[in-house]
Order: sequence, then structure tokens, then C-alpha cells
Amino acid sequence: MSVSHRLLLVTSDADVERALAGAFGDAFDVTACPSAEDALTHLGARYYPLVVADYALPGRDGAWLLGEVRRLMPSTRRVLVSATSVRDLFDLRAEGVVELFLPKPLDPEDLRAYLVPPPRP
Repeated sequence: MSVSHRLLLVTSDADVERALAGAFGDAFDVTACPSAEDALTHLGARYYPLVVADYALPGRDGAWLLGEVRRLMPSTRRVLVSATSVRDLFDLRAEGVVELFLPKPLDPEDLRAYLVPPPRP
């Protein structure tokens, strides 16, 4: 698979991992890791054009991770998955830390709609 089809999925939630890996495993080379610290190790070794992080992670949270991703790799697309209200996390989007929020329970089609533009009429 090409570099543009790599997705780093950062979650300790098995349901989120199954949903996204199952939905995108045919279109993306999905690498899953359970923590922000593990994600930074992966990002240091390999380029990922897309990082999807759960807000609730052991140790540092997903918002911290995506802030680091923005600082280190500004062209990487950043998506945050959270059970917390989007309104509570609005400042993260306004500051450019994240590009998209996906609420839990996760519907992979919401991410697919963001990644794949609709066909032109």
C-alpha cells in the first residue's frame, strides 16, 4: 500500500479498534497502538498521513497527542474520537489541534465521509 494509505489508530478501546480496523483495513494499512507514548514511537519510525486518536488514553490523552502531531508533522490529518461532547472539545478544533471530532459510539461511515469526498455531479 502507498504511504498515503497509512492510518495510525491510537486507542485502548477494543470496540473502536475493531470498528475502524474492520471498516478501513481494506483501504488503509492500519497500525493500532494503545497509548500516546506508543504512537509517538510509531510516528518517529514511519510517516502516517492520518492519525485517529481516542481522547481517553492511558497516560497522556488523545488531545495532547494530536497537539504533538500537529507540532511535529503539520501535514498529518488529525481526528479525535471521544465520548465527551464535541462542545466541550471545541477549543481544540478552533486552535487547529484536531480537524474532526467523531463521537462515540463510533460510526466508521462518519470517518469515511470525511476522508472520501462525495462524487461531483
